[in-house]
Amino acid sequence: MVIQKPYVGWHVFTLDNDELWELYHLRVAIESQAAVMAVEKATQEDKEDLRRIYDDFCLLCSTDTLDMMAVCEKDFELHKKIVEISKSPKFIKNYEQIANQLRSYIKLTHHDYDLSQSGVSHFGIVDAIIDGDANRAWSESKQNITVFTELCHNHATVEL
Repeated sequence: MVIQKPYVGWHVFTLDNDELWELYHLRVAIESQAAVMAVEKATQEDKEDLRRIYDDFCLLCSTDTLDMMAVCEKDFELHKKIVEISKSPKFIKNYEQIANQLRSYIKLTHHDYDLSQSGVSHFGIVDAIIDGDANRAWSESKQNITVFTELCHNHATVEL
């Protein structure tokens, strides 16, 4: 993946195994705790927005011609929304700072995955947040993140 660095130019973006390990743990820390905080802070409007994004994600994944980039972007949008619903300025800022790396991480997790299942695989997280079940939201969020060892296997066979 080629990205533009402000005031520097363009460069090829890569992730080594140490960076993947760190991103995995950052995702687990931020996203699972953000899911708990989202349970505590979500307004009815937040829940409706989350449900709409989830429904759009599932609809996208049910089409005959699946575009991996579109699926990955919708996946990222859903997780980002959960972080936003947490209403934690520090979580939101940190998540935004690593957004491009997270998008690459998500792309790696979708490389050898049945894209049609990507949307529905998030049902537990969305349902737990909407139902107000903090323990389940944390658990579902953590389980949804592809574990580091699986990701390293994918990384060895995929170019970003």
